Amino acid sequence: GVMHHILKTAIEHEADYRLGGPQAGLIETYLSDQAQVSGMFWAGGLAPLAAISASMAPGEVIALKTHAPPPDDLRPYRDGGSIRVILSYRDAADAALSCFDAGAKLRAEGSDKQTGFQALATHRQAIDFMQRHLDASILPWLRSGVGTAFAFDEVTNDPTRLIQTLAQTVGIGADRLASDKAALRLLGGQDRVYNFNQGTSGRAAQVFSAEDLAYSIERAGQFTAFCTGGLSREEL
Repeated sequence: GVMHHILKTAIEHEADYRLGGPQAGLIETYLSDQAQVSGMFWAGGLAPLAAISASMAPGEVIALKTHAPPPDDLRPYRDGGSIRVILSYRDAADAALSCFDAGAKLRAEGSDKQTGFQALATHRQAIDFMQRHLDASILPWLRSGVGTAFAFDEVTNDPTRLIQTLAQTVGIGADRLASDKAALRLLGGQDRVYNFNQGTSGRAAQVFSAEDLAYSIERAGQFTAFCTGGLSREEL
């Protein structure tokens, strides 16, 4: 979410980036007939994006966030054409804890939003929930070799590196993006994207029981090794 908001800010607020205009107008023009778009979140399969991107005018850019797995045909993503992919991943236990926190917050508020988080009444349920997402989306993307991947923790632990990653991937000057006031507020924590997510590295180790931590390793051990540098992306 933070990454997407930074990209959206860069596209909308800085004409010198030459990355098109307001996102709402571009989405209305190119995606209004796509049922899988809600705001700037793409909830469906990604196959239609190749045709949509080919219809856009030079210089027009839409930043979409999605949890979708990679499409069967990866050529538009591998060929370095008009679709560029940035992958965000996070330690499975920390991500599971954030999902659990989200459910607890929604239940406390009496929210009628059906996100799937409300049903996560235990840490183990959250761990299983996150493992299903890893198997369905995160691991297939990482194993595809497509896109630039960065760790979620870079948002707070190494924002300079994150800025460089985003800038290089989408063709923005890193210095210009790093000086964007809205981007700096997001990276500095003054503006929050999702207030249920405390975004603290290693927080699960302080909150989960030893048994639940062991269960998380049992469920996501290979991915955990990747997150901690024990495995390369190619070894997943």
